[in-house]
Amino acid sequence: MARACILTIEPINLGGVPTMVKAIHDFQRSAGHQSRLVYVNTEDVPTEGRRKLLRYYARNWRARREVRHGMDGLGLTAWPVPQWLGHYMPLALAYDELRRSQMHVVVTGSAHLGLPLAVLKKPFIAWVATAYEDEIEGRVAVGDSWAQSLIGGSQWPKLQAQERQVIEAASLVLALSPNTARRLKEIAPNAADKIRTLLCPVDTDSFRPANDGAQAAANPIGSPYLLLTARIRDPRKNAHMLLRAFAGVRAAYPDLKLVFIGDAPFDSHLAVRDELGLGDSVIFLPPKSHSEIIRYYQAAELFTLSSTQEGLAISMLEALACGLPVIATRCGGPEGILQDSPTGRLVPNNDPHAFADAILETLADKPKLASMRATARKFALDNFARPIVQAQLRLAFGEVYPQYFENNHQ
Repeated sequence: MARACILTIEPINLGGVPTMVKAIHDFQRSAGHQSRLVYVNTEDVPTEGRRKLLRYYARNWRARREVRHGMDGLGLTAWPVPQWLGHYMPLALAYDELRRSQMHVVVTGSAHLGLPLAVLKKPFIAWVATAYEDEIEGRVAVGDSWAQSLIGGSQWPKLQAQERQVIEAASLVLALSPNTARRLKEIAPNAADKIRTLLCPVDTDSFRPANDGAQAAANPIGSPYLLLTARIRDPRKNAHMLLRAFAGVRAAYPDLKLVFIGDAPFDSHLAVRDELGLGDSVIFLPPKSHSEIIRYYQAAELFTLSSTQEGLAISMLEALACGLPVIATRCGGPEGILQDSPTGRLVPNNDPHAFADAILETLADKPKLASMRATARKFALDNFARPIVQAQLRLAFGEVYPQYFENNHQ
């Protein structure tokens, strides 16, 4: 038995990276190894009052053991330093853990979190969701002022160099989507031969059509609906655009609802809903457990992904596994997954009229929609069912750490 250090973001939030972390943790456990997460703990940092902040740092300057979602973790204090410097902090705060672990894997949105391992010259695997420039430009596209100042500021060249340094230092880079793999090769062409695609695994035994399509799923809403499961407080999810597109769809389908599952809406989301006269045809629901959310995938008419940027969109994979076709923007991740018409539709980014037209055209062709459902399910089984991805992980870890995966051919 060996121990793997998983260097990542704080594993408490909704979203893709925590899902990826759980996949690595479960894979290591199935292979007979242990894992410990190392991450910066931002959840407890006081946001009001200088005295409270100073007291917090006086009491929490050391790393502390935590258990998050059943995973052993080492939480590091989030110090108020420039972003480029913050990426190095685990070197000081978790040096012993980084040094003693036999295996190292970085699970991250952009590659920067791997800097401590690049500096230590440790062999490591990096599972990367997105190119950082794509993430920031996706935020800029919807008017995010922080992103606008970052990409035009003095830190930006340092952050770009750090990203390239990690990609080049990694023993193996697993890109979360074909689009991310392409972009990482553009950023670090010297590392192109060690970059490969690894989709996030989905439990296709659980995420499946209702009775494998033998009968319609029980509708949890009571009306036909479109679905988006996402952290809509992330501006890249572009929920405002989806609301405007839905207004164009509802004229043809007055009984149709739009269901959001995830974050509570901002006031601006509610304002756009009311401005468009959508009223109770838009439903905002809190996060659901796996068993609950599957029912929503199974009964929906379509899954709608309105983002300006995605590394992949794991919720899209879950939808496809449930036989739910996807209407998505050309925002990165979906472009390497959706085949236009067999499993869904791709439309121009940030264009509510094109998005509405794609929904209307797909809903209008019932025989084609039924065929898309079957094709979506088959695509999931063939490409990202858990056994398939775990076999790919075993090959990857066996390549970098053959001493811990001697039976790699099995």
